[in-house]
Amino acid sequence: MGKIKPLTSVQLKKIFSSKRFTSRLDRSEEITRETGHEVGFNIYRFLYDSRYIYTPIPESDQGDYNPFESFPGPFSEEDLDLLEETGYDPYDSKVSLVLGFHTHSLRGICSPSHADLRSNLNSRLRTYEGLELSYNTFPLLVIAHIGMIRDHLDILVVQDVNDKPSKASIKMAYERASQEWANRDPDVGLVAATYDALPNFKATSLRYRKTRLGYRLSDDELSKLERFTLTPILLPQEK
Repeated sequence: MGKIKPLTSVQLKKIFSSKRFTSRLDRSEEITRETGHEVGFNIYRFLYDSRYIYTPIPESDQGDYNPFESFPGPFSEEDLDLLEETGYDPYDSKVSLVLGFHTHSLRGICSPSHADLRSNLNSRLRTYEGLELSYNTFPLLVIAHIGMIRDHLDILVVQDVNDKPSKASIKMAYERASQEWANRDPDVGLVAATYDALPNFKATSLRYRKTRLGYRLSDDELSKLERFTLTPILLPQEK
């Protein structure tokens, strides 16, 4: 068994500013504006490898998207070809979720639902077949607010860093956050600040600017990711 590769904030900034990521933001926004449906994608990595794999974006007629409903996969043809060349099994159980991204429709606010948080919990606690080991993988929940203004895209990034998460702790966090903006329509910054103030959570908002080359993050926006790391930790074994 190899050594688990860390996923640092430097690597996260590369992911969030990459063409591979921003082109998917653009396509997800386009589908949501056309259909009103939530769509998205996941990013995975292997525990012992720094290679990233992306899921394809569902097309317009599939209804609202839950980024955590299947684990792992499905994978894009590009990634399947790459993994076949390198000898990796894309459905190997030793794969870790980096982030689950989805849009929120024009009618909704940019805040994780209780189902979002609960599904994220189910995806992060992993028992790897053949290893008889369990890991907490700390994936990011990333939501884009599709608003009326088209020259930018606001993104919410939320991470539950509790090393002993539970359905009860998730429910409590959701209820406490929701109370903060009862009877209000909060912007992405307020939602991020609310979750960031909760115990065992980190959160921030990012604003992508639309350019002729696609969505771009400024250096100041990228620096907000420096607080996040996603290196999985080994969980104590039950006796």
